[in-house]
Amino acid sequence: LELLEALYGLDELDYDLGRTVANVIGRPDPFDAGFIIDRGSTHGVAVGQPVIDTNGFVVGSVSSVTPVSATIVPITASREGVAVLVGSQIGSLAPQINSSILKLDIPDAREPLIAGDRVVTSARSVSFPAGLPVGEVMDDTALAVSAVSSFVMPYVDFDTLRLVVVLAWPTDPISASGQDEIQADVTTTTLGETTTTGDGTTTTEGEG
Repeated sequence: LELLEALYGLDELDYDLGRTVANVIGRPDPFDAGFIIDRGSTHGVAVGQPVIDTNGFVVGSVSSVTPVSATIVPITASREGVAVLVGSQIGSLAPQINSSILKLDIPDAREPLIAGDRVVTSARSVSFPAGLPVGEVMDDTALAVSAVSSFVMPYVDFDTLRLVVVLAWPTDPISASGQDEIQADVTTTTLGETTTTGDGTTTTEGEG
């Protein structure tokens, strides 16, 4: 009941995204950080889609898919970093070997970090929608010249995951600007007779 209530609460998120709820059914092997869910391509799941838990916290992304299942790689084991925001500061999160703690680097920092600072995904992320909660800064960290580095504890407890939600994102991979460029390439050829009047005006008659 608690899990269902949490899933219902996901409707409060500001994302108009398709969602596929899935059960965690196992791991590829005991030494693999990834896990398998019971939804696959026949349910709309695709490689690269972001995955959250029932609280809306970032879990990871889909790494492989079969018709009836998919493998999820958590952010603590992904080879790619995650672009994030801490307040108004943009940074990146990276996993550490054999650790559930994430390393946070903000190269153009303007202020120190405070323990408990909330870390969310940035609009610069290519893997996740903006604004998804990831975790919180673990310790107070002072600026080092114009940069700051710290550690982040994810909100998700990966060892106790039972249900996850796969997001259909991005919703429209073809941008409007790309469509405008396609339309701009369309040319019109006019066939017909050209007539020049006495005042110098040129007119064309015929098919266009």
